[in-house]
Amino acid sequence: MQEKKYVKTIVCAISCVISGSMIGVLGLIIVLCSMLLLDSKLEKKYKIRFLILMIVAVLALIYVYNSNLSFKALIDYYIQRSMSIESSSTRSDSSFSQRIMGNSELFDKYNILNKFVGVGFNQYSLYFEIFKDYSNDFVSNLLNFGYIGIISMITVLLIIFRRSTGHGRVFALIFILLLSVDHAWFGTMFFYILTWVIVKSDLQQTTMYLRMRL
Repeated sequence: MQEKKYVKTIVCAISCVISGSMIGVLGLIIVLCSMLLLDSKLEKKYKIRFLILMIVAVLALIYVYNSNLSFKALIDYYIQRSMSIESSSTRSDSSFSQRIMGNSELFDKYNILNKFVGVGFNQYSLYFEIFKDYSNDFVSNLLNFGYIGIISMITVLLIIFRRSTGHGRVFALIFILLLSVDHAWFGTMFFYILTWVIVKSDLQQTTMYLRMRL
């Protein structure tokens, strides 16, 4: 959108929708809202046009929904996923429950020392001798490093969010969302999103500095 590559933007947006991923759709909503509310590069008239275009797109989607069975099935899938979040959260075998809660119930089995310091990096699966150790990064850090680890992690994330600016703050929000639903700790996506937090924030700060100097 910033580079006015509208065709590529539309392709990416459609890809997020048809992927069947709730995270992809949620990320798309975050990006679109940030363009309207936070992007200082876009003039007000362009934001108004963009908003009108979004309304037209929604109306077109409603028309396609009522006329195309495949598209209707996709939208119904999203609606069903959204409506079933509460029931899914109570089922330990559901994808939603595994992403959000993971193996958090194991924390109650720790003694008082392990509750404070954990058992070490990626060691809780060995400690409990379990095969399925998938949990999001908040749960994983709690189980691996205890109270000290989770408090340190949240503190660092708050610092990252506070020090980010402009679109860097949007990427910081996406970064926190990623850690909330996936085990990306020090993986490819971890550094990829974090890089954009830093780059976008630095660009914003550099631009503001140059404007002040000029």
